Amino acid sequence: MISFEFVADNFDELEADFQREYGIDLREALYGDKPVGGRRLTALINGLSPESATMRKVHSGGVQWGQQEELLAALCEMLDTTNRLLFLGFQFKGQVWDPIEITRPGREEKAKASTVEQLVSFFGTMAASADSVVVSPVAADSPEEEGVT
Repeated sequence: MISFEFVADNFDELEADFQREYGIDLREALYGDKPVGGRRLTALINGLSPESATMRKVHSGGVQWGQQEELLAALCEMLDTTNRLLFLGFQFKGQVWDPIEITRPGREEKAKASTVEQLVSFFGTMAASADSVVVSPVAADSPEEEGVT
């Protein structure tokens, strides 16, 4: 159920969206001669399109970022990945550039990968001696595996 606080906090956006998407005057729908009920108001608000002003404000802090922008950002990142792979595959001289990461509005920044020093300090000697550990596969018909179910 939509709360009174939600309607009060987003009234300007809701009013514009109701007029644009439904042709309904929100003031009339709430305070007029025939006000809509809470269930219908909730259904109308939940039915607003993702491009509506209310949904943009709620989900992305007011920044307009629709499906087209998301697809374009994903395309740019994939094209950059392809270019980097081709650069490596043809063994051009020089260092490969860092991948492009387009920041989406309303999303937190991606976590950066840990450095070797951070891993060693976190895992201690286990990470430092990892290159000395040798793992060998065990044969399926070895005596150690006879009692294992």
